Amino acid sequence: MTMIIASAISSWRRMDASSRPSVRRCRSQMPETQRSTSGSADRSTAPRITPGRWPRPPSTTIATIITDSIRLNDSGETKFWNAANIAPDTPFTNKADIEQAIYGYDVGARVSADALKEYDRHLKGYGTNALTYQSHMDAIRAQIELLQADRDYLKAMEAAAGGGRQDLLKTAAQHYRESIRLNQLVILKYYIDEGLAATILPSGVSRANVGTLPAEQYGPLIEQAKKIMSQHGMPLEDEDRQEYERYITRAESRLKRIQP
Repeated sequence: MTMIIASAISSWRRMDASSRPSVRRCRSQMPETQRSTSGSADRSTAPRITPGRWPRPPSTTIATIITDSIRLNDSGETKFWNAANIAPDTPFTNKADIEQAIYGYDVGARVSADALKEYDRHLKGYGTNALTYQSHMDAIRAQIELLQADRDYLKAMEAAAGGGRQDLLKTAAQHYRESIRLNQLVILKYYIDEGLAATILPSGVSRANVGTLPAEQYGPLIEQAKKIMSQHGMPLEDEDRQEYERYITRAESRLKRIQP
């Protein structure tokens, strides 16, 4: 665990400052307290959009997706999102490479699950910034599903054709569907302006309880929001929102490979 964290910190420090992911400041709706673990005063202003690009499991996800694409040589492509197009029966030349990728996905999922437990433990004693932490936790839950899905998909590639491979593809599909649902929920809760959300959401539903809607409505609602934004000249190029859209696209591409 220490080596993983140290490696992540080292990679961050080696990055050119201009290429580092931006992190938005998220503020809490909860009252200020005297406790501060960072040396700066807690804020009580409610966030309009959160989370920002959080130092998260996706950093592990992206690193392994890059490995997935390059080592499996997806038609010569090295852009990591193109790895989503790899068919489950694609041959590979080095078993050690695919096992390393599987291990990375599995560790990422397990560490992320441990992070959720730590968030829960912390919030039981310290409720300050609970809204911000909740946004982080929602993002982690979505990433756990994608990590587990990619792990099982690569395991299926290792497995011999037949029942074993199909069982792994079935669990991968379940995780991909859940990752789509959770990433769409993150977009609706944290990357749709409050006023716009009031326009597109049904009566009695807000960003706070949008999760009560059926999951099949999430995608159309996001597209409706983007259409309205385009009609009113609002910027669509939100880098942070697009990151979650890429996760959704990846999962959808893999599902098409599993269920053509």
